[in-house]
Amino acid sequence: EALQFRGGVLLSPLGAFNLLHDSPLNDLTERPTVSRQLIPSTLSESGMGFFGTLYPGEESVFSYQAYLVNGFNEGIIDTTRGGLRVRGGRGSQKADNNEDKAVVIRAGFSPTLGANLGLSVHSGQYDNAGNHRLTISALDAKWSFGALEIQGEAALVNAEVNRVLYPTVAEKQSGWYGQMNYHLLH
Repeated sequence: EALQFRGGVLLSPLGAFNLLHDSPLNDLTERPTVSRQLIPSTLSESGMGFFGTLYPGEESVFSYQAYLVNGFNEGIIDTTRGGLRVRGGRGSQKADNNEDKAVVIRAGFSPTLGANLGLSVHSGQYDNAGNHRLTISALDAKWSFGALEIQGEAALVNAEVNRVLYPTVAEKQSGWYGQMNYHLLH
């Protein structure tokens, strides 16, 4: 369980919601805005890497995923809307648009049953020339206390932008969501 290899089209471990995006697993039908615009939900990428689970204590669990993937492309910049639109820059699952591979890493820690914390990073060159980097960082947490559940996710997008071509495009975006659920007749 500690070290396993995976390759092919991967569900990118960028944020907890991307990994658990299926509607039956969520209490609300609308996906959070941060998981649609900053972290594209259902983000699948071609790549390969390692994942595993470790048990440092009797109740605690540490998990990780680390992959090399094709990454995003120049579609992250939307000139019609005047800014970054990460969802529009999903890379090809067949070929990379530049020579640089992106890295996506997620580490999760559960200190006890019902508590989960996660940190994710996705970083790589996105433009065709391979000169500009896009980095997305995400922090997620979920706590369950019997029928009460509190969860949330925050993301920060940092893109190096060609100022000659796109002088007004913002280089940073951030967002978060929080949600509280109470499960009746659970």
